[in-house]
Amino acid sequence: MPALEAEREEAFAGAERRAGRDPNLPADEVPDGKDETGNVEHHHFGAKRNYAFTPKQHFELGEDLGFMDFESAAKLSGARFVV
Repeated sequence: MPALEAEREEAFAGAERRAGRDPNLPADEVPDGKDETGNVEHHHFGAKRNYAFTPKQHFELGEDLGFMDFESAAKLSGARFVV
């Protein structure tokens, strides 16, 4: 059985190497866009909710509740990280 296990490991390692080498290409119907504002919504499930208040983004809630500290994170590691 050790020979089969070695063969299996080699096959998995080869598959991982090939997967890491191949790019993750978008589908042909995905439009090219300059940035995230060029995104197109294809499907929307469920009814839109109407709140009696203006919902906040997750990072606003995190900062307001003291769970996220972007200022300290920027000093430690740079932009787009959180502490």
